[in-house]
Amino acid sequence: MIPSQNPLLQQHLHFPYKKLKAEHVIPAMEWLDEHIDTQLSFIESQTDPPSWDNTMKILDECMATFQRVYSPVEFLLSVKQNPELLEACNRSEEIIVPLMERMHQSHSIYKKLQALSSSEEFDDFSPERKRALKLFMERQQYAGAHYDLENRSDFNASREGVDHLESSYKIHNTLWQESYCATSQDPRDLVGIRKEMLAFFSHNYKTVTNQHSTPQRGPWTINLTPPAYSEVLNHAERRGLRQIIYEAHWGPSHNERYENLQVVEDLMEQRKQLAEMMGYQSWAEKFLHSTYVSASLEELCEFLQKFREACTPAARRFYAELCTFKEQHGDRHTLRGWDYPYWRTKLASQRYSSHINTTSEYLPFSQVLRGLFDLISRMFSVHLVPIEVDPECLWHENVLCFELRENQSDQLRAWLFIDPYERPSDKISLKPINATYPHHHIDTQGKRHLPTGYISCHFTPPSEPQETLLQWSDVIHLFHQTGGILLDLLSTSEVASASGVKGLGEDKRMIFGKFMVYWLYHTPTLQGFAKHYRTGEVLPDEVIQSIKKHNDFDLPYKFITDIKFSMADIMIHSTYPPHSNIVDFCRKIFKRQHESEPMVAESHERFVCNASDVINPKSTNNEVRSSGHYRNLWSQMMAAYAFRQFEENHLDEKATKNLGSAFLHALFSMDITADAPDMTRRFASIGDAATIDALLHLHGMKP
Repeated sequence: MIPSQNPLLQQHLHFPYKKLKAEHVIPAMEWLDEHIDTQLSFIESQTDPPSWDNTMKILDECMATFQRVYSPVEFLLSVKQNPELLEACNRSEEIIVPLMERMHQSHSIYKKLQALSSSEEFDDFSPERKRALKLFMERQQYAGAHYDLENRSDFNASREGVDHLESSYKIHNTLWQESYCATSQDPRDLVGIRKEMLAFFSHNYKTVTNQHSTPQRGPWTINLTPPAYSEVLNHAERRGLRQIIYEAHWGPSHNERYENLQVVEDLMEQRKQLAEMMGYQSWAEKFLHSTYVSASLEELCEFLQKFREACTPAARRFYAELCTFKEQHGDRHTLRGWDYPYWRTKLASQRYSSHINTTSEYLPFSQVLRGLFDLISRMFSVHLVPIEVDPECLWHENVLCFELRENQSDQLRAWLFIDPYERPSDKISLKPINATYPHHHIDTQGKRHLPTGYISCHFTPPSEPQETLLQWSDVIHLFHQTGGILLDLLSTSEVASASGVKGLGEDKRMIFGKFMVYWLYHTPTLQGFAKHYRTGEVLPDEVIQSIKKHNDFDLPYKFITDIKFSMADIMIHSTYPPHSNIVDFCRKIFKRQHESEPMVAESHERFVCNASDVINPKSTNNEVRSSGHYRNLWSQMMAAYAFRQFEENHLDEKATKNLGSAFLHALFSMDITADAPDMTRRFASIGDAATIDALLHLHGMKP
């Protein structure tokens, strides 16, 4: 195929998705393979001392080119079913995987980057250039490029061992959940279960037994997949059923074929070995090195303990309140792990569901979007303007397109596409999606590339003549996804691989998303756009207070749980002695923590076997990310701290804009110095009294 006829190989202002066909993928990947290989060979053959221009700038352009060519395929598959395109994408991995290995395993390029990072030129690099160089070298280290070919075999064997064990863990966990069967023919067992899940359990029974079943009369088969486990624990009135499913989930394995204990023990040993080959003492230390937090593991554990102590009084109050509610409804049993989700759900429903269920009448999609854009404009001095684009660039007629422009100069900064409505036949993922390509950068020819962001949601389509009324959860998703992508759209980095979130990591993306969601609980902001679609009446204060209380409802206990799993994660990946019994090791960790927990602690014998978010968490680019619970806590705390600064100055327009500038500076800062602004320095810390206090204050947890 002639490159000029392949949309993947052409430069576009906006990509023409309607022109993309399966036949374009393989030729584009073959061109990409040849192009990048030529660039890598040029770098390797250089005899001049390595510089930004003859080394890292070329690598940065290679990665930007790869994203430009491959990302449209990946994104289109997430929003539109296309079996032929999917097959072509899968076949292209035979080209892409070796290409990425070629790029990241080059020992020659690693040595040149190592020399560049020690040169005088490096001292004069911008923070973005330093970050880009660091990120690329980290990827090379994980690929073993710091070893020459003669000594790389042991490293590759260790890395492949880790990859294999991580894959085995995931497969075993999935099969273990699906193979478990608890069958009931008694409708009384399923009282409280919602209709759609009764249909799911009925379908399970027919699949397992090949016998007749109906959602109304059963029989029903319950497995341990996340939807089934969550449904039973949160809604089943029969306590015995909740206990059976809970103990099956956390207790000894029901199927030795899918037992993960040995897999986890081997994985911990292999990860430690791999970390040591990369120059770290432990896998946990490797995690800390990939963040902006300047702290040791000991300091991190000390902070988590302080945070636990700060949360415990509020958690104890909530626990006592839940016990009282449970007893008032005739349950005199001690509150156990299989009781907590059910009574928490029941109490929340009784208190808040009537108000939460009425919010949609105040949340027409157009009003919510206008309120979101107004908020962005107030804080960051930019505005979003709806525009029309070539229909060839829209994968569906409902897609909306906007320009992001500066308020004063009207200078164009970025584009944003929003695909708002659900399409069960097209959108495979049920989760909201955000993506950015290209990222803001300046290429090797000096041309500036502006970012384009994409957000895909699952709102109910409008029914004429009424526009879509959003559920409260829809609004949360929209604000969160927009926050995650704003860092990409507002970036001014000259370097593609350090632009926006690519240079900052998921930690800071999480901050921005949660920060934007906090504004939904800010009464003046919410009432600015939450108005009844017929009468124009603003959302009543009592409904807003109910929404806030519902958000804060069981947060103390959630924080305690996150702290517990954060500590377990850190200890497992730093102090677990190889070849020892990991169940005994985890039991000792939890025993120390359970002494201060406000509720009865369960043994959680199989914690390491099904806690995928601790043992095998995956990021959006499918890399294993350690300490997901800590990242969640840290980002929540920093988002709360940032929001508190805005909340105190929201009536002062100038102060709000100054804070918006300071907030972006804090998020985009890569070199933290002693004279950096307060907010910037806090974003490089593990957390302190001020950030903890901001979080507790916002969620009503201070005594």
